[in-house]
Amino acid sequence: YRQESAIKANTARMVSFRDRLKNAWVAVTSFATVTTTFYTLVRQIKDGVNTIIELDEAMVGLRKVTDETDETYRKFIDTANNMAISVGHSTKSAIEATTYFAKLGYSLEEAGRLAEKALVFSNIGDMSIDDASENLIAIMKGFKLSVEDVTRIMDVANEVGNKYSITTDGIAEALKRSSASLSLANNSLEESVGLIVAANNAIQDPEKVGNALKTMSMRLRGIKDDTGELISNLRET
Repeated sequence: YRQESAIKANTARMVSFRDRLKNAWVAVTSFATVTTTFYTLVRQIKDGVNTIIELDEAMVGLRKVTDETDETYRKFIDTANNMAISVGHSTKSAIEATTYFAKLGYSLEEAGRLAEKALVFSNIGDMSIDDASENLIAIMKGFKLSVEDVTRIMDVANEVGNKYSITTDGIAEALKRSSASLSLANNSLEESVGLIVAANNAIQDPEKVGNALKTMSMRLRGIKDDTGELISNLRET
């Protein structure tokens, strides 16, 4: 009987000890969860404040190069946010891209459309937003294309980049350097891309290809590539 009582007492103590451990573990995990939640909340608040500051700074830059009403700017922020979400970029990037095109004289509506295309182009061409914007504007100016033609530029570059041994970024880079000269030599966008692909097959360097096509085009038209002047011997004939 004494032995049985001792066993029961030991069992009771073990159960009690187990329960205390369990309760202690629950308390620890609860504290850790609360602490983690608190610091996560603090971090999110800080991130939110930083985001607001960044957006405000970006909008200040946009306001400097455009002249719209406060209501228009408020609506644009919503538009930029939706744009950023749809293409996988930040709202700040969407606003800054819009500012880039607005500086070039495009209206806020046109600049916003171009910014969205630049964000998409940066994705499909695996390039920075700045490079995508600069490439698009250079190609547009070179071939005298409108905002409505930007999708065509992107489609041509992307399709050729997927089919041939040159990247979309490479095509854009070569076109940025040669589009104006090739256009003046009466080459279309598609014909120019064809020349770039053919030349790049040999040297695999889009930058050199773009510069070479620019130089050859100018020489064929009798223009010095360094000064833009007519080559003297051709001018005298």
